[in-house]
Amino acid sequence: MQKKKLAAALLAGGLLASALAMPAEAAWQCLPGNDWVYYTQDGSRKTGWLRDNGYWYYFDADGVMQRGWEMVGGVWYYFASSGEMQTGWREIGGKWYLFDSSGAMRTGLVHDGQQWYYLDSSGAWTGDDPETHTAVSATGKTMELKDGVLYVDGILIANKSAPLPAGYAPGQLTAETMAAFTKLQQAMQAEGLSLWIASGYRSYSYQQGLYSRYVNRDGRAAADRYSARAGYSEHQTGLAFDVNQVNDSFASTPQASWLAAHAHEYGFIIRYPQGKEDVTGYQYEPWHLRYLGVETATAVYESGLCLEEYLGIPSRYIR
Repeated sequence: MQKKKLAAALLAGGLLASALAMPAEAAWQCLPGNDWVYYTQDGSRKTGWLRDNGYWYYFDADGVMQRGWEMVGGVWYYFASSGEMQTGWREIGGKWYLFDSSGAMRTGLVHDGQQWYYLDSSGAWTGDDPETHTAVSATGKTMELKDGVLYVDGILIANKSAPLPAGYAPGQLTAETMAAFTKLQQAMQAEGLSLWIASGYRSYSYQQGLYSRYVNRDGRAAADRYSARAGYSEHQTGLAFDVNQVNDSFASTPQASWLAAHAHEYGFIIRYPQGKEDVTGYQYEPWHLRYLGVETATAVYESGLCLEEYLGIPSRYIR
């Protein structure tokens, strides 16, 4: 009988210990002084970023939720009094600031999805005509607007942060781009490799219809990974095109390997390299070539960087 009681006691104690060891549900808690913390399921305080109910929050090293201005990884963010990370335009202290879709405060020449603005080094909107200003990129390159088109170090930019005007319409690939492509094509033919342009210049209206079809088919988030919104497409520049098979099967072809190794020798870069989606905003596209000229394309290739990294510019939609 005593052994049975001892066994029962040990069993009960084991169950109690197991119950105490079970992780609690993650939960918010307000501390004295109105500081908020978030306890994870293992009972520790959350630090760093947290996404909860569709909003982003940031916690310092002590697990305290941040409010107001906060620099994270060298980037300024702004958090509401309730802790939510802010995006888009926000009036703070009587001045207007713009935060992109990742919450990062923008400075310099910035397009908000409607028009261009100049934001000073503090991030505040100056109210000036943006075309009267130049700005400096994260890698020290000069940024300037010319007729609503962004140039960085003299390079025309069309990405998720820098759209082209609807009326920007060269109508076809530029003569310089086509001449460079012909040399590239001939070089590949000499190696027994065929190359052709599958999709070249696209107008603003054509891209608008194409993107809409992709959104209807796959949804906006998915479409944004492989297709540009109207105005944001490099195809509208007349400096970029897709070759051969415009799908993932192209990556395993001899042509793709040759282009990755030699396209820069003819003035082209693989515009959306593998492993750079977080920077370029687009999935790996070994078939998409951008003309930069031999000197610049070679410099980008030898750097091992994508164009955004090389120039020090973002590629993120504001909304």
